[in-house]
Parts: sequence; structure tokens; C-alpha cells
Amino acid sequence: MNQKILASVATILAVGVIAGGVTYAAYWTKTRTSTNNTFSLGEIDLQLSSGGAYATEGIVFATASNLFPGKEVGPFDLYIKNTSSLDGFVKVEMTYQNAGTTEADNIAKYMLVTSASLDDALIDRQLWWAKKIVSLYPGTNDDEKQAAAIADRAVEKIADGTIVVDTTPLPNLAPTLFGMSKIKVYYRQYSGGNEEVWSPSEAHKSTFRVKLSKWADNSLQGKSINAIANATIMQAPNPEYTPGDEW
Repeated sequence: MNQKILASVATILAVGVIAGGVTYAAYWTKTRTSTNNTFSLGEIDLQLSSGGAYATEGIVFATASNLFPGKEVGPFDLYIKNTSSLDGFVKVEMTYQNAGTTEADNIAKYMLVTSASLDDALIDRQLWWAKKIVSLYPGTNDDEKQAAAIADRAVEKIADGTIVVDTTPLPNLAPTLFGMSKIKVYYRQYSGGNEEVWSPSEAHKSTFRVKLSKWADNSLQGKSINAIANATIMQAPNPEYTPGDEW
């Protein structure tokens, strides 16, 4: 019996060694911890101004009353500031309240942007905008596209001939508010170039003049329209974006 017990004990010990491995002497250890390793995320934002304090909402930069055919008003200044902690690209999209309704569209088709400048230096931006609007219309050549855009009152011909802007001769066309609602206006170092990166706290001014077309008919008397400018900022650089593309 004792021999059997001893054999059993030996077997148990052997299994324990195999299962648990060799038991070593204790070693002293101590752990030190590094805390507060914080990763703070940036934010992207902008603010608008009409010449006073910048704000995120409630900015009105253009109003006029008692317009009649041929009357021009302005200049109106819209300031945009990058209030982000990050660099950004900026675009402005123009539209108007109740866009797509017959009454609002009819008014918008006779509201002309006759002058537009950026930072008082890059002038006649409206000609580039008109060119972009014309490019959206069907036609086998520029003349056909221009005729289609004029017929739809997305642009209006101001005079024959061209005006040289950034060394490029452009047709003397004025975009209408209706036409402006079809495009996105990007802040560029020059028209047709890539977007300019806005650094944190960087601000720029856009200046406009507006005219009620001389072709506005009697049905528009006493009407009004509320124009809307949507300014958007996007982080720069953006790995998903190629400068010059639409966004």
C-alpha cells in the first residue's frame, strides 16, 4: 500500500512539474506610470462680418430698397475669417430664399452682379463667374453655350466685346443671382488657379455691386428677394481632395 501511495505522489509531482513548469525564486519589480498623454483635436470654423465684429450668424452685408430697372447699388462688403486652429480652403455659394419657385426665380433672373473684387485687388471677378455659369449650358461651342445661358437669364450681356482679366479676355457678361446659385465660388490666388490656403486668423474681403436689370418687367414691381451667402471652410491639407476639384 505504501509503495502505491508513494508512486501516486511521484506521479502527481511529475504532472505538476510538466503542467506548471519550473518554479523560480522571486525577483523584485516596480512599475512607474506615465499619465496625461493627451492628443487634442483641432477644429475648423469661420466667421463673417460686414465690416464690424465677426460672428457665426446674423450677419447682413447687403440690403437695398426702391430698386428700379437699371439702378445699381453697392458696394457691399463681405468679410470672411478663418477662426480655426487649422489651415483651410474657403468657398462661397450664393442662393436665395424660395429658390426654385417661379416668383423667386423670376426676381433672381434680373438681379445682376455687375462688379466683384477680392481684397480690393483682384477685380472683375464677376466675369469669371459668368464664364463658369456659361460652361454649364448645352452647346457645341462657347457662343452656343453663352446664348443658352443668356436665354435662361443666368447671365446678361452688358456690352459687346471683351474685358481682359488676369491676362484673359472675357465676354462682358454679368451673372444674375439665379446664375450664381448654380456655381460655387472658391477663393483663388487668381481665377482659374488652385485654392489658396487660409491660415488661422486669416481674413479676406469680397466686394460686390448689384443692379436690377433694365429688362425687369412690370410684374416685378413691389417684389423683394432675400439673397443668401453660404461660406464654407474645409481643412487643408485634405488627403481626399485635389486642389482645383469641386467640393
